[in-house]
Amino acid sequence: MNEALTNGYIIADDVAIYATGSTESEARSDYLQWTKEEFTTEPEHGALGNGATIQPATEALIAQVASEGGCIAWDTVDGIACTTDESP
Repeated sequence: MNEALTNGYIIADDVAIYATGSTESEARSDYLQWTKEEFTTEPEHGALGNGATIQPATEALIAQVASEGGCIAWDTVDGIACTTDESP
């Protein structure tokens, strides 16, 4: 997948997407508005201390989360989170 297709970031675990943002910082701020959990960053893995990860995402996935919420199916291709329609 081409990184040019990325439009921001998501914070998610194996269950749901909890936050989105146009930057990593914006995604973290969005996440903190919806949870009282704290996290620490392990930059080499993108992992957050609570089991969630932050990763780049496509514009289509961010739009789907805005429209349908974070309890949706999605995929990751070449390190970029995307909709199932964008996945090969």
